Amino acid sequence: MKKIALTLALALGLSSPSFAWDMWETFKSQSLSAGRIIDHSDKRLITTSEGESYGMFFALVADDRPAFEAMLKWTENNLSNGDITKRLPSWLWGGENGHRGPWKILDTNNAMDSDMWIAYCLLEAGRLWDRPDYRAKGLAMLELIKNEVRTVPNLGMVLLPGRVGFETQKYVKLNPSYYPLFLLRRFAMEDPYWEGVFAGSLRMLLRSAPNGYSPDWVSFDKSTGKVIPVDPSHEEALGSYNSIRVYLWAGITSPNDKSFDRLKAQFAPMVQTTLDRRYVPEKVNVYTLEMSDWGPRGFAACLLPMLGQDKTASLFRSKLMGEPLIKENYYGNVLTLFAVGFDQGRYAFDANGYVYFPKKPLEAPVNPYNPAANAVIPGSIEAPDAGANETAGEHTPIQAAESVGYLPAHDIIKETVDGVPAVSADAVAQPAPAPSSAEAPAAAAPASEAPAASSDAAVKPGV
Repeated sequence: MKKIALTLALALGLSSPSFAWDMWETFKSQSLSAGRIIDHSDKRLITTSEGESYGMFFALVADDRPAFEAMLKWTENNLSNGDITKRLPSWLWGGENGHRGPWKILDTNNAMDSDMWIAYCLLEAGRLWDRPDYRAKGLAMLELIKNEVRTVPNLGMVLLPGRVGFETQKYVKLNPSYYPLFLLRRFAMEDPYWEGVFAGSLRMLLRSAPNGYSPDWVSFDKSTGKVIPVDPSHEEALGSYNSIRVYLWAGITSPNDKSFDRLKAQFAPMVQTTLDRRYVPEKVNVYTLEMSDWGPRGFAACLLPMLGQDKTASLFRSKLMGEPLIKENYYGNVLTLFAVGFDQGRYAFDANGYVYFPKKPLEAPVNPYNPAANAVIPGSIEAPDAGANETAGEHTPIQAAESVGYLPAHDIIKETVDGVPAVSADAVAQPAPAPSSAEAPAAAAPASEAPAASSDAAVKPGV
């Protein structure tokens, strides 16, 4: 009877991405409590807006609507003074005196990467679950986020990492890992304003990594848009626990996004270093190119999407799947969920930043936006083939599904800066409507080191 029911479900083409994701369930059992993701590596048992944002994304992918709603409510009530449409979340909450409390916000500054991820999750949950209230909150967050956009001559529009502590009259200080370009693509589908931020962010990523290795932090001169050079011993010469996510975000970007090839070429040196060493260095001096030894498990996760079918990728895959999640390793765990979930085809992003679910158990990959495009094309996004080959580490390439009808504003070129088109306000293509829930599968559904946000603010921990 169960077999008949499963066959019927497949025949009907049910669109929900929901299927067992054991890794999410394990992470949830270890770290999610009453709507908050707890970082057990910190004696204060902190919760960060980053943890909440990543948790919401994993819940979206897993079709875990109760967990998504619980995290949203906790974030609003505890980090946004009860209304996320009016106040961006404070980034750090925990026990002032360790696990004994009192429990409260420990730093009122925001973290822009987390804000962007939460807004993205709300927009996509609104689309996939037919929840206009979620979408409305996501749009309201985008309006708040706009307040932190700065226009730097010869660089473009960029987002400050937080409200406080990241700009002076002479420079802006940015964190390259804070700006996954597919998030900005998705925002531009709601408001063409974000095309400019996309272009500026792409320039920032390219310009900050001339040797192919991204720094944790980089400062740009407000008058010239150039990177402010630093001594090799300076913190901005180091690429490590923050910048490792740059390679992850680049690797899970849609191959049909025009930025993908630029990013792939720019960060090829880091990929080659990983292939040569068969491990990811924990620290890289982006000026001298001196490198440390092995980085932790999460570092391997971040490079996995860019490694393809190389033997090193198989080694990383076996390591990530063969070792259990450790409760006290929040950062490594979330990076692993991102990488393994993508590698298994549990989620992917199209060229416009929409999330989709290319692989469901016992089914061929399905393109949610264009069924005619459901072909296997070598060299595209890779996901494990269902069945016996999955445990053997063998993978079958699948085509990235793409929504249609939207001409990226980057195709309307007035001028280029660093090879990235500069889009004028009067030449922006209007976004196409988002795919409806009928067109796409219904989804039901570490921290980074930041400088002190203010004189009395805590430092965002490296985890």
